[in-house]
Amino acid sequence: MVQPLSRVKPNAKITVSPVALQMRPLLAATVMQVIGVWSHTEGDLATVLSAMLKADIAVGAAMYLTVTTRRARLDVLEAAAEQALSDADLALLRRVLRAVKPSYQQRDQFAHRAWAFSDDLPDALLSVPPEDVTLITVERRQHLERNKVPVAVDDGQVHYAIPVVPPGRLDPARISVYRQADLERALTDAGEANYLVQSLYHVAAGGVYEMECRRGLEARLPAPQSPHGTP
Repeated sequence: MVQPLSRVKPNAKITVSPVALQMRPLLAATVMQVIGVWSHTEGDLATVLSAMLKADIAVGAAMYLTVTTRRARLDVLEAAAEQALSDADLALLRRVLRAVKPSYQQRDQFAHRAWAFSDDLPDALLSVPPEDVTLITVERRQHLERNKVPVAVDDGQVHYAIPVVPPGRLDPARISVYRQADLERALTDAGEANYLVQSLYHVAAGGVYEMECRRGLEARLPAPQSPHGTP
C-alpha cells in the first residue's frame, strides 16, 4: 500500500530532481507503463463519445479532445450519455466511469507530480506535489537574493558570494512512497480500466460484441447501488 513518507521514514534525506526516474529505472518503467496504458484508454473514451453520438469516430474524437481536463472530459461523456442512452445504459456508463476514476486520478498524479528519490529508501520512488516544489524553489531563490554578499575581485567587477541555502521544508506527510508492488498494482488497475472502457464502447456502438461485453461488465463491475446506498 502507498504510504506517506511521514509513516515510512519522516527524516529521510530526499532529492527532488528531474533525474529521480533515472535513478530508479525499474520503478520508472512501471510508472511510464501506467501513463502509456491510459493514453490508449483516453482514445477509447473518445470512441465511446462517438458511438453515443452516432457520429464518425474522428468527429467524436475531435470533440472529446477539445476538452483538456479529466473532470471536464468525464462530464462531457456523462452529459452526452444522458441524451443518447437508455436509463439502463446510462446507469452502466456511470458505473464504468466510477470504477475507472481512481486509476484515472492515479495516472494524472504520475504525470503531473514531481518525482524524488532518497538513498535512505533505495527501493522506492517518492511523489511530491508540484506546488510544494514550487514553494521551496521560491524560498531558496529569495534566500539567495537576500543574503548574497558583494565580493571585489581583480577584474574590477563586483561579484557575489553564494550564500549557503538552507534545506527545504517539504512536508513528509504530503510525499507518497511508491515501491514496486504499489506500481504493479497501479498498472493492473490501469489495465482493468482499459478493459472496462473498451467494453463500454462495444455496448454503446452495438454490434456482434455487445452482449458479450455487457456480460463482461456486469461480471467485473461492483453491484449497482440502490438510492438508499445498498446493492
